[in-house]
Amino acid sequence: MSDPATGLLVIAAYFLLAQMLRKQFVADPLRGWARSRLACQRRRLAAMPDCHDDAYAVAVRRSTLEMLDDAEKALEPAGRFAPLREFFSWSGSREAGALSAAHEAERQIVAWLLPDISVHGRVQRARCELQSLPDGQRELWSDTLDRVELGRPDVVRATIGEMLADVYSRRDTAYAELWSLKNKIAWFEWAGLLAAVLIVCRGQGMLLFAGAVGGLLSRMQRALKRRPIRTDYGFSWSLIFLSPMAGALGAWAGMYLILGLEKSGIVADASASFGAHPLTHPTTAVIAVAILLGISERFLDRVVALAGHSIVPEIDPVAATSAPVASVETLRPAWGT
Repeated sequence: MSDPATGLLVIAAYFLLAQMLRKQFVADPLRGWARSRLACQRRRLAAMPDCHDDAYAVAVRRSTLEMLDDAEKALEPAGRFAPLREFFSWSGSREAGALSAAHEAERQIVAWLLPDISVHGRVQRARCELQSLPDGQRELWSDTLDRVELGRPDVVRATIGEMLADVYSRRDTAYAELWSLKNKIAWFEWAGLLAAVLIVCRGQGMLLFAGAVGGLLSRMQRALKRRPIRTDYGFSWSLIFLSPMAGALGAWAGMYLILGLEKSGIVADASASFGAHPLTHPTTAVIAVAILLGISERFLDRVVALAGHSIVPEIDPVAATSAPVASVETLRPAWGT
């Protein structure tokens, strides 16, 4: 890994592997799921009884089918180089649009085409769907359903349709926020790869490799301890792809900080263990520290805090790392389709 050519080859292989896994385990399943949701709504429309005497219901059926067809076509990227572009820069926007179209189709079917015999059951399901709304909205819609439940079927259908507008708007917004965060992580991956290429060209590839191994081990340990959750639309894959890069860059930056602290006399002299050229020709001790920096975010935090204390003495390196660090996994919204 001290050879730049070998390091660049490893980086290229990692990048291609990450893109291939993203396509196979994230993009393709989400696209298939979006297609299945659209097909489900299309089959529901086909099973609904015809309402030739209601011009508006006929128009709703026709416009909903057209919307589902357009969403199905939009799932396929257009252009000669579309597959290659999707492989390197898939963003999930088409899948988000398809799921939004499936939600709107569900709302239109319930509001205008649902048979009277199914209205009571749909009310009970609507009460379950209210759980995804904030307390104020949930109480408001629950009271509204109580008032209209025994009324005319068309009034009940219209009320449920408007309630679903709030439910699906919240779900679609959560999906959009999630994928905005996911795309930011993808940007960090690209920026990290560029930084890694420059570092490897300086002959410090082994340091990056040790940190990447540490970052991957850290993510594997979290995966083993993680409790089962509902679908996260493939967001956890983005964290897995980013963890080796974050570990590699953390190890590189952490080693520079440790060497800087050593030369400043703040930490003990470790030249006997680190060798004369710890960055370009790392010893076993340097590799071990790099792996630890890649695995332990708190260890890196303490090194950063100690370096900050050497520059600004008012900073307490212990207090700076004692507060719990928020994780991007805590931003996960309420899921559902």
